[in-house]
Amino acid sequence: MAAGLCVWWVMHLLAENDALAADNARLTRNAAVLSDQVAQARLAADVAAAYRTAETKRAAEAVATVEAIRNLDLGDCADAMLDDDLADLLNGVR
Repeated sequence: MAAGLCVWWVMHLLAENDALAADNARLTRNAAVLSDQVAQARLAADVAAAYRTAETKRAAEAVATVEAIRNLDLGDCADAMLDDDLADLLNGVR
């Protein structure tokens, strides 16, 4: 009887070990996937920050360009002689 119980217990432990090994493999795969997702999220955040920086720079350059146009010495050229779109743009910046 004791020998049969020992065999059963060993078989039970081996089955538990197999189940734990399978769980460990699954959790390891999940951890790898989550690590990849974290890396992708960080990369996406870096790309978004770069886009924001570039957009801020482009907006500042656009404002500077419009200001430079506004400050041009046009001499006798009246605002009425300017292209309507350019005049609207210049008046909108003021």
